[in-house]
Amino acid sequence: ARPAEQRTEEAQGTEEDERCARIPLLDNARAALIFLVVLYHATVVYTSADRPEDPIAYWSALLIVMKPVVMPAFCLISGHLSRPELTPRRAYELAQIFVVYLIFQGLYHVNNLISFRIAGFAYPALPLQLFQPKAQVVTWFLFTLTSWRLALPAIVELRFPLAISVGLGLCALLVDLGQNYQNVFSFLPYFVAGAVLPPRWFELLERPQVRWSLTAAMAAVAMTLAFFSAARGPRFVAFFSAVHDSYACFSGIVPDSD
Repeated sequence: ARPAEQRTEEAQGTEEDERCARIPLLDNARAALIFLVVLYHATVVYTSADRPEDPIAYWSALLIVMKPVVMPAFCLISGHLSRPELTPRRAYELAQIFVVYLIFQGLYHVNNLISFRIAGFAYPALPLQLFQPKAQVVTWFLFTLTSWRLALPAIVELRFPLAISVGLGLCALLVDLGQNYQNVFSFLPYFVAGAVLPPRWFELLERPQVRWSLTAAMAAVAMTLAFFSAARGPRFVAFFSAVHDSYACFSGIVPDSD
C-alpha cells in the first residue's frame, strides 16, 4: 500500500490539474493571437500605419482593433494557464524563458550595433543593452511573463488580488519605469484576472453561440472602424491619436507634448 501522504499529494495534484485543466480552444486562440502580433508589427513596419499624426485608411483601423485586444487577451490566457505553485520543474521552465529573453536581448543589441556602425553612426558596444535598450523590443513579454509567474504564488494569497493588480497598474502610469518594464504592471491585471477567474468562465468559449457572438461583435467593430478610417477626417485622426497615446502609456512611452 502507498503511504497516506503520497496518496494525499496525488489526490491534490489531480484536483489541481482538473481545476486548471487546459481548454484546447485556448491553445488555438493563442496561436491566432501570435499571428496577430506578427501582423501588427508587420503592419507598423511596412505601412507606417501607427503614426498618430498621419493615420492610413483601413490599416490604422486594423491597429485600433488589435491594440486593446491582442496583448490583453494573450495576458489573460497566460494567466489562466499558469499554476500558482512554484515547483522545481516550473522554476526550471521559468529559468529557460528568462535565458531565452537574455539571448534575444543580446541578439537585438548586436543587430543594432552592426546596423548603426554600417550606416556610419556611433553605437556603443558596451555596456550590453540587455535590460535598458534605447527602444521598445518585442521580447518584453518573456521578461514580464517570468516576473508574473514568479509572483503568482504570492498574488493568489492576497485578499483582493484583482483589485490590487488594477491599483498597481494605474500607479505604474505615474512612475518612470520606462519602456519594456512598465508593462510588468500595466498588463498585470489581465494576467491576474486569467489566474483567479474560475475555469468555468473560460469553458464558456466552448459554446458555439458564445464564439459566434464574439466573432460577430469583433467583425462589426472592425468594419465600423474601417469605414470610419476610410473617410480620414479630423475626427478619425483625433480618435486614432487618442488610442495610440493611451496604448503607448501602457508601454512606458511618453506621448509627444505637441
